[in-house]
Amino acid sequence: QIQETRSFSAADHLKVIDEHVGPNLFDYIIVNNQPIGAELLQRYAEEGAEPVKIDWDQLRRLQVRVLAADLLQPGQVAWHNPRALAKIVLTKIASQSH
Repeated sequence: QIQETRSFSAADHLKVIDEHVGPNLFDYIIVNNQPIGAELLQRYAEEGAEPVKIDWDQLRRLQVRVLAADLLQPGQVAWHNPRALAKIVLTKIASQSH
């Protein structure tokens, strides 16, 4: 639903998934570690949205490993860059297959 997850932190998202499918589904969570510019934050606000907050302490308590990287898609919207996201996923998979 629209705005159903507004003000959710990264840990909040994981907790809700755990409630629906069971705990410990994820070993990792991938988060953006770069600030979002004022112009994009204003667009978010105009749409009644806000960026997901990264609550490091809560993520540690959930015992999930955090992969943080620059994931912002260059441009006019605050979307994840699919190439950057794919690179992180593929690099992690490759490192675990050795």
